[in-house]
Amino acid sequence: EGDYFRYILAVTFANKATQEMKERILHYLNDFANNRPNNLTKEIQQELRLDAQQLQRQSQLVLSNILHHYSQFAISTIDAFFQRVIRSFT
Repeated sequence: EGDYFRYILAVTFANKATQEMKERILHYLNDFANNRPNNLTKEIQQELRLDAQQLQRQSQLVLSNILHHYSQFAISTIDAFFQRVIRSFT
């Protein structure tokens, strides 16, 4: 549990966007994990059907797992993704 991020691939068009996306995700998770409300808190709670305490616990777990397995936190450009796919067939 808490390692579902390994099964998600986020793809962007620019290298700068990949880093920005990672930073945003970690920022939001850090807010949730430390029980600091932000503009996504209510929406995430409703979508996941979690109360504030459950959201905090889940966010702490996911944040910890991402930080411990950062190389598996897959956000890449579309070019890098396709290069990886093509290399897997050679």
